[in-house]
Amino acid sequence: MMWEPNSTADNMKDCESIKIPNKTLIDGKLVSAADGATFDLEDPSTGDTIGTLPRCGDRDVSLAVESARKTFDSGSWSSLSGFQRGRVLRTYAEIIRDRQRDFALLETLENGKPVVESKWAALAVADVVDFYAGWADKLHGEQIPLKSGAIDILFREPVGVVGCITPWNFPSTQPSFKAIPALAMGNSVVSKPAEQCCATAVLMAELALEAGIPEGAWNVVTGYGHEAGSALVAAPGVDAISFTGSTDTGRKIMTQAAARLLPVSLECGGKCANVIFDDADLEKAVAGAVVGGFYNQGEVCNAGARVLVQQTIYDEFKELYVRAVQKLKVGNPFDPKTTLGSLVSKDQKERVVGFIEAGKSEGLEVAYEGHLGSLDGSFVAPTIFECHDVKSTVFQEEIFGPVVTLMPFTDEEDALMKINCTTYGLATGFWTKDVTRVFRMNRKIESGTVWVNTFGPFDIAAPWTGYKNSGLGTEWGKEMLNFVTRPKNLWINTA
Repeated sequence: MMWEPNSTADNMKDCESIKIPNKTLIDGKLVSAADGATFDLEDPSTGDTIGTLPRCGDRDVSLAVESARKTFDSGSWSSLSGFQRGRVLRTYAEIIRDRQRDFALLETLENGKPVVESKWAALAVADVVDFYAGWADKLHGEQIPLKSGAIDILFREPVGVVGCITPWNFPSTQPSFKAIPALAMGNSVVSKPAEQCCATAVLMAELALEAGIPEGAWNVVTGYGHEAGSALVAAPGVDAISFTGSTDTGRKIMTQAAARLLPVSLECGGKCANVIFDDADLEKAVAGAVVGGFYNQGEVCNAGARVLVQQTIYDEFKELYVRAVQKLKVGNPFDPKTTLGSLVSKDQKERVVGFIEAGKSEGLEVAYEGHLGSLDGSFVAPTIFECHDVKSTVFQEEIFGPVVTLMPFTDEEDALMKINCTTYGLATGFWTKDVTRVFRMNRKIESGTVWVNTFGPFDIAAPWTGYKNSGLGTEWGKEMLNFVTRPKNLWINTA
């Protein structure tokens, strides 16, 4: 039965029963950092310290990678049949579903997002697990006919040890996107979650042991990116790195990995456009633009932060859009009525506020700026700018907060110029009833994903990739399995 959040007071009281991990998981054991170093975990909505976790360094990463390598080489997981691994993963999915309440409260506590959003975290993770459990015994090679008559067989084998570096915006699902497909194919994993939100990742790996995934198959190193993350990329025993985060950090990882030709998959930033043509269903487009721009406080790589509206309906759309955004409730994330919670940290709040000030200093008109009242903590009110210059900072830069720019366009050509004028190419959405326009636009939009008459839906079966500075490689779907496996060609001379 699905858990639903109760009253604010009940949800906050329930948090008292949530055990915040104070150790990380290496070789199947909850351990401290080798040198005893720690860092504090904060509730960003209050600024209170809610836990202390190990600040892992080189030695801890080495131990985690050694454990992953030992487990992989032993065959305790890698040598199981795909059917056996799939069965274990399905058990794991049910364990995650049973802990829905705990994941929801923990994710809200360490991230600041509304509990009405985090209640889906465990269910989404379980769906990811079930999807890749189904692939565990279905990804196979092929027999290739050769002109010589020899037998040629292409096998797909696990790469070995996969390093998974994940951000803080979705503390539960982000680690699952990387670790689960790797495990399904028989790899071992070392996860490095973002330091702001890493308690959830420790819990996930701990529950994997309960499901029957062997010790050492899934290790977690908590700590800072420049320490634990950098050490993971440099570790000789790692065979591939899958990263989600900023484009600047992705570049650093790619440069570091290049020294030893380490395969990398990089899911980086975005500055996505949500385009409304004058034949769109306006009511649905407005609702989609609100969700696209402000879901998860805008802390989403594919946030629809650039809303492009055809000139003929611009004024009407703006009025409806501002009215809809005014209804968003910023408040205590444990309040079931809250639709916008806290940003993840004080640093992130300062960054977003800096962009808001930059927009004002550049002379952009503020169509709407919400109020926080007496709220303390890392909250930022929803803000809408009107923008006419594609070179404007807030139109070009990824803000990762509840800040949206409205911009008019004249026709398809003008819309395409404004969609493609950034260095990013992650996702684009547009709203229209013209089916021929769908195909014309799709051919020319420089984005890995294009949504039509919707914005931001997620399904693990649909591949996720970025163009330009939005990344390298493809995650989700069957395509992710190509990254966590490698081909081996067997040629048999039958003459």
